[in-house]
Amino acid sequence: SSAVEDSSIKEGENDALEAPIGARFDTQQLNLSATSNSLLTFTVPKLNSNLPIARFGTQNLLIIDRTNEWLVVVAIDQNVRSGDYLIYFRYDDEDAQALSIPFAVEEKNRRDFGEDDTFFEDRQPARPTVVWPRNLSAIDFENSSESKLPFSLPNSNLTESIETLVERSRSRPREATALGGQVRNDTTLLAPSQAIVANLIYSEDETWTLILDHGRSTYSLFSFQGEANVTLGSGVDQGQPIAELTPSQGDTNYPQPDLYWWVSLNGAIISPSLLLEWQSAE
Repeated sequence: SSAVEDSSIKEGENDALEAPIGARFDTQQLNLSATSNSLLTFTVPKLNSNLPIARFGTQNLLIIDRTNEWLVVVAIDQNVRSGDYLIYFRYDDEDAQALSIPFAVEEKNRRDFGEDDTFFEDRQPARPTVVWPRNLSAIDFENSSESKLPFSLPNSNLTESIETLVERSRSRPREATALGGQVRNDTTLLAPSQAIVANLIYSEDETWTLILDHGRSTYSLFSFQGEANVTLGSGVDQGQPIAELTPSQGDTNYPQPDLYWWVSLNGAIISPSLLLEWQSAE
């Protein structure tokens, strides 16, 4: 043990053994770059099972466990100007040292998301909208014994079981557009948890789009036909009826309800389908 404690060990000698945790990969070699209003991802070695700490500015970054490595997700807000930036990274270990991971933001012509109806056009926004929220810290379906949606929707009124929807989302991550189902009876949609009505849109196709802000950068988005029981800016309690859904009318391109669970990181909306895509690529 005396050799380990000896601070006079020459630099470069027995690096793998003696180097503090967190100094075992070259951050400069990551060579990261991104554009405004985009996602930046990178992987770092997984040296222990403790979740590391990663921040960009004041934002805690999303970190995904990929067995032998950590996948770090940085959402670059559309207002971030071009230039050089640093990501703070530190392994959760008493011997760890903080690292600064450099990256560059470049300018590009970009569209703003969610500012107009084209965001929902043909249900094919620039960011995919499959919702099977794997690896989201707030919802852990993988280790849960309950096969419930994170929404208090009566499962008996869905024509497809939760298991079927999950399997469909997993097997067709690029084609599926929603975790949801067709309503065969009049159904009351209940608020999954306390929230504020952040947006309420009524489209020409008689479809409502309702976005709830649950705080802590967590949102739920519902698209449905029927009647909304809430108003823009109003607060709702957990279990409160927020909409009355009408049965689907035959074959429709908009299954009722389409249920979404989105997370916002650093001002950019992240679709859990991206996480699904990363998981399936292992």
